[in-house]
Amino acid sequence: MVESTRRRTCYLLLLAFLMAWELLHSLGVITSTRGSHPTAILLAFLDLDFLHRLLGMFLQVVVAVLLGGIAGTTIAVLIQNTTWLMPPARRFARIILWFPFFVIAALPQWWIQAISVILLIGIAAISAFSFYELLVVRTVLHFHWSEALSATGRKILLQSLLFSLYSQIHQRFGWMVLSVQRPELAYTALFLTCALLLLVDRAFESRFAKTAELDCKALVEELFSYKIGSLIGAFLLGLVCIGLWQFSSKYTAHYLLVDSPIVVFRTAYNMFIGFGVTTGQQWQIGDLLTSLLEMFGGLIIGGALALIVRKGMNKSRAFREWMYRLLPMTYITPLILTVAVNNWLSGFTAPWRTVLTVALLGFYPFLKVLWGLRDTSFLFSFLLAVEQALPFAFIGMLFGELWGATRGLGFFTVVMRAEVRINEAIAVSLFTFRLFVMLSVSLRFVSKKLR
Repeated sequence: MVESTRRRTCYLLLLAFLMAWELLHSLGVITSTRGSHPTAILLAFLDLDFLHRLLGMFLQVVVAVLLGGIAGTTIAVLIQNTTWLMPPARRFARIILWFPFFVIAALPQWWIQAISVILLIGIAAISAFSFYELLVVRTVLHFHWSEALSATGRKILLQSLLFSLYSQIHQRFGWMVLSVQRPELAYTALFLTCALLLLVDRAFESRFAKTAELDCKALVEELFSYKIGSLIGAFLLGLVCIGLWQFSSKYTAHYLLVDSPIVVFRTAYNMFIGFGVTTGQQWQIGDLLTSLLEMFGGLIIGGALALIVRKGMNKSRAFREWMYRLLPMTYITPLILTVAVNNWLSGFTAPWRTVLTVALLGFYPFLKVLWGLRDTSFLFSFLLAVEQALPFAFIGMLFGELWGATRGLGFFTVVMRAEVRINEAIAVSLFTFRLFVMLSVSLRFVSKKLR
């Protein structure tokens, strides 16, 4: 009976939403170039070019999950029992799994226009993610392999979808290119993505409360399992990666337009202290301040919204049940909402557009930690919630600054790439990634001391 009532309420709310949409369109509040008409979404399903590009994105997701998942699982199996290598490798993987999101915007244009290159980067990203998640559930939660694969399968699939959506803006053959001035395409992609998220949750029998509890248990136990030796080991693994980059650059710099780390670090030094090139776009401290303002502003708004929702979930069981159903659709969809909002607000370049992207993208991880750790001290759970939302804040900032921005770290990176100043672009990407690492490590350190 209760289930039937909820389903009926959903249908009525959907009908009311469509009627309001039709009314606003007939009054001229929503136009075809900004909000589109409800029937335009149905017509979008007849756009073969759009459907082909959207299908290509979903195929990238599947291939990255299969190949990246196999690679990450294989590596995890090989080192899980090596007590000297496993802790630093897990700690290193926790950070490096986000690196592809930072570096993709700095790569030469001809790199990222090739679908094969985007696919390889996605496979590498999912390999690192699946490796880390499997090690956590195996060595921290002590799951058997069958349980571990079941627990991480949904996360791996959603991470692949997140990266594929994020990379669409950099692909000439991605569907986001078509969505400029055609908001109905963004709405159609949003509808299909929401349906996919609900389907994934049903397939894995996932529920927000259980996911939040399990993830927060792993988060806390992992936080207190680290020792100083794993930090040193993770640092050494980072040096090994830089050494491999230095070695391979001797043979690839001429063809790939990416110089050795020594050259990139020297370029970064000259650029940040003001002795870089004197033509074209120049680095300014305002770029850093703008990005920090966007991220912290978004985290404040997203955190405040998460606190309000958590309070409502604590007080009302009916509201809690509703949120359990709606929350899975808030995890990735803000990236698509950004595309739709940019059609609504074309011509505006204020930072608050990026702030909105950061707030919406960081809302889900923020609420997940606040709900999973609701029985612990507020300050401890809040700091860990900020730390878990931090990578999404950076992703939202980098993504948002590609739409109508005039300054910021993401904007500056893309301008450097457009001017074929690849060393400067990579230098800014590495600087942004280092900023993320420093903030993440600091938040974890303070949280651990508070506990």
